[in-house]
Amino acid sequence: MKKSRVIEIIREKAGIAKLNEMQERVLSHVSESGDMVLYSPTGTGKTIAYATWLLTTISEALTGVQAVVMVPTRELARQVGEVLRTIAEGHKVLACYGGHSVQDEVNSLAGGPSIIVATPGRLVDLTKRGLLKLDTCRVLVIDEMDKILELGFEDDMHRIVAMTRGAEHKIVTSATKMEQLPGYLKLRNTLVIDYSERKAEVDKRMSVRIVRLNGKDKRDALKQALLSIVEGKVIVFVNQRETVAEMCNYLRRHGIEAAGYHGKMEQIDREKAVAMLDNGSVEVLVATDVAARGLDVADVTHIVHYELPVSEDAYTHRNGRTARVDSSGEVVVLADEEPPEWVRGKRCALPDRTERKSVRGRMATLYVNEGRKEKLSRGDIVGWIANCGATGMGAADIGKIVVNDHYALVAAPREAVAALVEALNATKVKGRRVRVSRAEAPSG
Repeated sequence: MKKSRVIEIIREKAGIAKLNEMQERVLSHVSESGDMVLYSPTGTGKTIAYATWLLTTISEALTGVQAVVMVPTRELARQVGEVLRTIAEGHKVLACYGGHSVQDEVNSLAGGPSIIVATPGRLVDLTKRGLLKLDTCRVLVIDEMDKILELGFEDDMHRIVAMTRGAEHKIVTSATKMEQLPGYLKLRNTLVIDYSERKAEVDKRMSVRIVRLNGKDKRDALKQALLSIVEGKVIVFVNQRETVAEMCNYLRRHGIEAAGYHGKMEQIDREKAVAMLDNGSVEVLVATDVAARGLDVADVTHIVHYELPVSEDAYTHRNGRTARVDSSGEVVVLADEEPPEWVRGKRCALPDRTERKSVRGRMATLYVNEGRKEKLSRGDIVGWIANCGATGMGAADIGKIVVNDHYALVAAPREAVAALVEALNATKVKGRRVRVSRAEAPSG
């Protein structure tokens, strides 16, 4: 695909009016041979950077898997897959990861995807079963290489690099600069694009408040901090899975609607939690560090460290969920004791008065029990809602729509949801009945 067409699609379908400096620089090297290493802080647009490069390199005229994008987590696999599906005109994109049906991936492989986005373990599993061959791969992208190594995927990466040894290009990205890249990558003629120093620019858009509790009940302090936020999207980080459900239940008892998120939750519940924060159905997500990477929710305004992580790197990646691209954000550290030296910010007390008595989203989320595999699209859902007749809602009233393999999540104004559920269950979409219910925020 020509550069001009890729940029046009990104503007029209991804809503990005202009590529940033880092993305422009990556794209300017498309015609060059060899490999690329890209260092850039979390939230600076690395996915769009390598996606534009990839799409100008592969060809609609060729068959087989032309590009493989390796990512460390299933959340990142889903999100990168969605980005590429949005802008990869003329190419089929398949995301492969744990937590959902392998059979769906097998069926999709039969359709001949040209771009695979996958976690290392899932990709190795599919190749071992003989369901996928990578000998036609022209571009191998290894996204968040530092996290892939941290999670212990080195053996799988050895195999994947060997299986894609015919690749003409490799792109390696990392949010943090790595002293040495693994030799098995066999990078050649390598161009290093280093924007790691731009972390200082991100830090300027991010204010940090350190709240010493001085014996105050920590749960009550969290409640007070959340009620003092006028409006926004907040991720509260904790260290243990058990704490997620405990804090969600506590906050709900005190009028703060929250969703939970951790690595042992069912995949569908993780997807619901993220969608509900993203679409405005809840304003608070309580999460473990599995949310610190690969979770790309637009306009997260606040990060609250209910508990600090054990390392500066984890702290940095948690904070990277806010102040993304050109946005600003605020970090709040609730400190029982003196925090580590790598936590730097303005020391302050909890506000004496709160702005709100309760916290709940403006929207609510509908759960539709069919999805992409049943040939249900966003357009089908918009038309169904606009034409159901009982609510007076038009397309402009509908919030974000996420269509997954076997279900869809649809944001709608909270006050209209009950009538909308009733109306949709009484009508048909594409000539058939599809069940609709109101989604509840998972607590973990």
